[in-house]
Amino acid sequence: EGKVLLEGVNVSEMDDKATRVLGFIGVRPGGIDVVCDGDSCVVAGSERRFRKYLATTMPDEKSTPRITKARYGHVRQAMLLGAAYSFDEESYARFLALAKQDGLDLPPFTPDPRHAQGRRPSR
Repeated sequence: EGKVLLEGVNVSEMDDKATRVLGFIGVRPGGIDVVCDGDSCVVAGSERRFRKYLATTMPDEKSTPRITKARYGHVRQAMLLGAAYSFDEESYARFLALAKQDGLDLPPFTPDPRHAQGRRPSR
């Protein structure tokens, strides 16, 4: 039916999945450096939550990071290269649903007791 298959995966479905938005990340001006919590990139389920995270964890930050969408394909590729991510519950739920479609066996969300928002590091 005109669908391209790559080792049993429908490429059009893969492209759609790769562009799905998980949440939002912050990119620091002048480069590709992203806002991290320790060694993991912070992903918040909404722009509002990300701005709240910035206000509570980096109130004295001189330059405001540019907030941009975190897409599944980018996050998945970065994880394959060894990047770590801290998700809030909303963004992890989106990530988990897509990762399970890819056959990944990941645990359910567990709030991080260090943060009221409940981000969870994941590799």
